[in-house]
This record gives sequence, structure tokens and C-alpha cells, in this order.
Amino acid sequence: MYRKGSYNERVAQNLLSGINARRDYVLADLEEDDFNIIENIKEAINYMGIKEFSELADLQATSVSRFINSDEIPKLSTLEKFFAPFGVKPKISVEPLEYEVA
Repeated sequence: MYRKGSYNERVAQNLLSGINARRDYVLADLEEDDFNIIENIKEAINYMGIKEFSELADLQATSVSRFINSDEIPKLSTLEKFFAPFGVKPKISVEPLEYEVA
């Protein structure tokens, strides 16, 4: 079977072992300033394999590949489909600016 260079057998086995392992993996860097959950999920999908993730998430492999290779931010409903197998859900929040707006 053809595998992308990013596939990692050891990491794939861990990620496929259960939802807690997947959630821990994608949230590992949560406290970092440059934390990006979408990039973490894309990385995890690449490590476990597109075929394996698409079966786990009940998504078409072409949709998964398009998600991984896109630089665009998907719709919230799309993010929900990709986040669910990791035991997390997307949330949009708004915070006030640090300065007063004139």
C-alpha cells in the first residue's frame, strides 16, 4: 500500500488506539502561543493515514485530502466532522481588544 512520507506507524497505532489518545495528541501544545488546533489535527491525520482517518470519521478520503491540503479555514460544520474523532469540538469566541477604539 502506498503511504505518504508523513505516515508514522507508531504514531498511527497510538492515534487509532482510542479517542483519549487522539485528544491528548491534538491538545498537547494547548498552552503554547502558536497553538493551532487545525494544524495539529491535519498533522495527526497525516500520521495515521488518510484512509484510516476517513474510515474512522466516516468521511470520504477525497474530502479528508482536500481538508489537509487546503489553507482555507473550513466552515464550522466541516470542522465539527473533522474534530469529532479527536474528542474535541470547535468553538468560536470573541474577546475585547486590549485598547480603546476611537
